[in-house]
Amino acid sequence: MFVPARLLPSPEPPRLVRATGSVGFESDILEPLRVPPAARIGEDALMATGATSVSATRTRGRTVVWADAVRVRQWPKNALVLAAPAAAGVLDRPEVLGRSLAALAAFCALSAAVYLANDVADAAADRTHVVKRRRPVAAGEIGVRTALAVAVLLAVAGLAAGAALGGADLLVVGLAYLGTSFAYSLGLKRVAVLELGLVASGFVLRAVAGGAAADVALSRWFAIVISAGALYVVAGKRLHELRREPGSRVVLGQYTPAFLEHARSLAGAAALVAYCLWAFQRGGASAHPLLFQVTAVPFTLALLRFTLALDRGATGAPEEVFLRDRILAALVVAWVALFAIALAAG
Repeated sequence: MFVPARLLPSPEPPRLVRATGSVGFESDILEPLRVPPAARIGEDALMATGATSVSATRTRGRTVVWADAVRVRQWPKNALVLAAPAAAGVLDRPEVLGRSLAALAAFCALSAAVYLANDVADAAADRTHVVKRRRPVAAGEIGVRTALAVAVLLAVAGLAAGAALGGADLLVVGLAYLGTSFAYSLGLKRVAVLELGLVASGFVLRAVAGGAAADVALSRWFAIVISAGALYVVAGKRLHELRREPGSRVVLGQYTPAFLEHARSLAGAAALVAYCLWAFQRGGASAHPLLFQVTAVPFTLALLRFTLALDRGATGAPEEVFLRDRILAALVVAWVALFAIALAAG
């Protein structure tokens, strides 16, 4: 039977065979072709060629770039500004709520200034990091002078807002926050243990700022819970980094897993004991003492659940763990709900 030559198997071109290996041809249709490694182009391959930025391979809107630069996703941390007036049961007052929200906005501006300044200081090192190289300053999406100019404007705006809201007290807290943050960025982040305290102090100063804005005196138990809780979170994050990315920070070489585990456990225990003592003390002065005392249950379980998430390899960032762990989220919501009920009941 006559078969047209076009339908007969075609010989593989010798040059293609040498370049890619034999894969076979059926008629004139090419079967799945193996792509040689040298022909695979991706972000990692681009970086391997010596490029210091991948910004040329992707285009982002300016709004997205600036939102990334000022770390909008990190702003929920500033909600600690609301902790003191909420714990005092005065956040439902319109004037207190207004000042507290304004203080929250001021700290968003201050923290954004710190992030921009930190990115400028770390730009060279960030370009060699697999994740941090995507930061706008390191990637060349925002110029160094522009980043510094915006950082100064945000810092001035945040301090001015703080002074207008809470007078000298809130202004001092804002200056302390900027001072400790810049000291950390300019060198103290390389000093073991001290850097843990500096990072934790950022959380504490947010809570202190909330008290200053609302004109609420912080109790000793509140201060201990916030301070120990912040140190617990920071030590947990460093432990995760040491286990997963030991080269991501210079200071990690000075730590051991055992030390960070002890630091995390000590801080967590201090936060738990202080909270329980506060809950029972506050309950004793309430018409319904059991309502405050029972809040210790979800608080304890949430702390344990967060510890479990860290040991399972979670990032150590509270907001990310909270969003990914539904059980932890439910426990936190339960704690907030019970606390609100206790405050409402008096």
